[in-house]
Amino acid sequence: MAGGGWSDEAGNIAREAGRAGLQDVVIFQTSGSSGRPRWAVLTERSLEVSARAVNSRLRAGAGDRWVRALPSYHVGGYAVRLRAEMAGASLVELESRWDPFLFADLCVGASFTSLVPTQVYDLVRAGIAAPGSMRRVLVGGGAFDPGLRQRALDLGWPVRSTYGLTEAGSTVAIGDSRGRLRLLDCWQARTDDRGELWIAGEALFCGYFEAGELRKPQRHRWFATRDLAEIGDGELRLLGRLD
Repeated sequence: MAGGGWSDEAGNIAREAGRAGLQDVVIFQTSGSSGRPRWAVLTERSLEVSARAVNSRLRAGAGDRWVRALPSYHVGGYAVRLRAEMAGASLVELESRWDPFLFADLCVGASFTSLVPTQVYDLVRAGIAAPGSMRRVLVGGGAFDPGLRQRALDLGWPVRSTYGLTEAGSTVAIGDSRGRLRLLDCWQARTDDRGELWIAGEALFCGYFEAGELRKPQRHRWFATRDLAEIGDGELRLLGRLD
């Protein structure tokens, strides 16, 4: 059992997961619509499904190198490590606090990385150009301003918007060169009569650990994201939050 965000509760969560028949679980702390922190429980298998789908979309392989600049106790940082491992690729990690210059040095010779928009902003503000080896920079964890995206592209950073959530083991969709989000092959998606996005797939989490018990997601493995969206031809268009 791994803990993306370890605490004194981890042992209780592991025991409860075992009673539910779950083995090799990974735990990440997240916040629901109420803003209360809670634990999302995923299996190693579900995380591997997600990593394999991302690698497939990026065509990442053993000859590539990933750079991890996100903390591994968050699902995004954990996913970077796992993608490198699943592809047989090498991995370099920013061990210190975030620094755009140190990060850029690590990127020399690297192929892929994942960042949040504020990190991209720091690179752009400092005028740091991307090394020629970098093939994709996945950007998630918040709204990615189109103007910032273009400025990063102008500096050579091959940024791609992503949509994801902890409950999905990281990534649900990756943007193309025109910024259009395309669902990964491991996901099914639909919207209800309110326009809320629902997702289903093997990479989905097992449930939340709350009040001393594991509460599983909805039946039929469909999960309500609380995001408003439109879906068409594999493209996902986000429209805001339901709440």
